[in-house]
Amino acid sequence: MKDEKNIELLKTLKVYLENNMNYSATAEKLYVHINTIRKRIDKVNELLQIDWSDNIARMNAELLLRFLNLEEKI
Repeated sequence: MKDEKNIELLKTLKVYLENNMNYSATAEKLYVHINTIRKRIDKVNELLQIDWSDNIARMNAELLLRFLNLEEKI
């Protein structure tokens, strides 16, 4: 169950970054309420402590998410 939650957080982060860190667009893509996205992203930020305004840090996170290939874990 913990792995499922972590995969859900990573999928949310991936879609969030693909949508230029837009909560509304991410919520629409994932068919969940915007507050759910906010809570998930807050949890991701708490765990990763990444400065999303740092382009290099953001790019590294995006590359890692692509490397993980989350679509195959659904």
